[in-house]
Amino acid sequence: MRLYPPNVRSYARQLGMPAVPIGIALVTEESVLLAENGDIIFAGDAGMQRVGNGFAAAVKAFVSGTWDKRFL
Repeated sequence: MRLYPPNVRSYARQLGMPAVPIGIALVTEESVLLAENGDIIFAGDAGMQRVGNGFAAAVKAFVSGTWDKRFL
């Protein structure tokens, strides 16, 4: 797993709230973050995308393909 603390701190600054890394997803190895407000975020070189609020909602949105694919 390649989650670098400086990157996570940068993502949290961009979000404007604390975030903790919870894993890596996709072929592009996006960082999966849990934001303080409960949002699950994919973050990587291209930017950040909100997947859903809370684990269950994020998994459902990701599997169904209904998550917001716009970059923050």
